[in-house]
Amino acid sequence: RNESCLSVGPHFAPFQELVGLMGFEGGLIALMEDPDEVSAMLNAMIDHIMPHYKKLFEVFKPDFWHMSDDTCAKTTPFFSPEVYEEVFLPLYMRLAEPAREAGVPVLFHNCGYTTPFLEFMYQFGVRVTEPFQESNDIRKCQEQFKGRMSFVGHWGWGQHMPKNWPDFDEEEFRQDIRNTIDECSVCGGYAFAGFPIGVPGDPGVKRAYSIMRDEAHWYGRKVYGYTD
Repeated sequence: RNESCLSVGPHFAPFQELVGLMGFEGGLIALMEDPDEVSAMLNAMIDHIMPHYKKLFEVFKPDFWHMSDDTCAKTTPFFSPEVYEEVFLPLYMRLAEPAREAGVPVLFHNCGYTTPFLEFMYQFGVRVTEPFQESNDIRKCQEQFKGRMSFVGHWGWGQHMPKNWPDFDEEEFRQDIRNTIDECSVCGGYAFAGFPIGVPGDPGVKRAYSIMRDEAHWYGRKVYGYTD
């Protein structure tokens, strides 16, 4: 534990729980037609699971409380900031309560264009967010949240197999990773992350992942001034 970082926590809730139960369109319609009932149902689910989350925190004593909830498409959220504040912010506040009580930062996974929700996320304890896709203006958000929130990712998330796959140029692939780190690390509060996606079992995916991890590790250490 003195050389590693442990994260545990509630994953993909409450919005993803809603659409998992009702279907995507059904969940969004329910939010529009009867947000009070949606809130009541999701609060009841949290009532049921919260003792488990608190026990997780007590036993594992994590360094990060890792929450996840995909609430955005690539270029726009699935619902308005007003709905977020009215329905979801109170739910996230409850789910992040163990971390806030212990003074542990929240690491939050949310794909897509999350910029309109960042201030709300900060309120319930988010200090690191990922994958922070390229549709977000990372430089602007780094300046706005400087010293308050860090951003992870911002590199071809979900569509990041190397150009001309499978016959890609390894040096071009590595240079793209270096360019991303150079661009995003200028303002601080940034860590590179990527997740090559391909056909399960494709050995080329493993190769791309290996190259990515190697380049991000060693070039990242150089950029951030590690000398060992």
